[in-house]
Amino acid sequence: MKPTVREGTPDDIPRLLEIAGESPTAAHWSETEYQHLFAPKVVQKDCVLVAEVGGISGGFLVARGVGGDWEIENIVVSAHLRRQGVGTELLKGFLARVGKREASESSSAQSAAKTVHLEVRESNLAARELYTRTGFVPAGRRKGYYSEPPEDAILLKFSF
Repeated sequence: MKPTVREGTPDDIPRLLEIAGESPTAAHWSETEYQHLFAPKVVQKDCVLVAEVGGISGGFLVARGVGGDWEIENIVVSAHLRRQGVGTELLKGFLARVGKREASESSSAQSAAKTVHLEVRESNLAARELYTRTGFVPAGRRKGYYSEPPEDAILLKFSF
């Protein structure tokens, strides 16, 4: 069954916490941090997308934007749904929404910055493969960025 992607709401927070808890490498934020994602912003924009499979939330993506630049902060898929296209649909849905949003918010879409950045554990080969398939390219490395276990972050970017 193909996942459907929708905008997240504050009602999703308990399920987001549950999904993140299934993944030891996901960013583990508090309920308060998730609530802040849905608060009105002046400069920063937040995007929370939820993927549903069979009417049940099975994954989510959180990104933050300033100007035309975005950073994917967290993308997590429920353990039993990994390798079934959920992450791909979340990523494609995000890129489509951000691309349209940036084009509509810019009076000169061609001159607006339109880049998405992310970092991923060097050992997370499945995620790195997903990002590469979706058009992300290497942009650098952060030595010792992660802890528990210590590991470098691979920086990737996507340009529209």
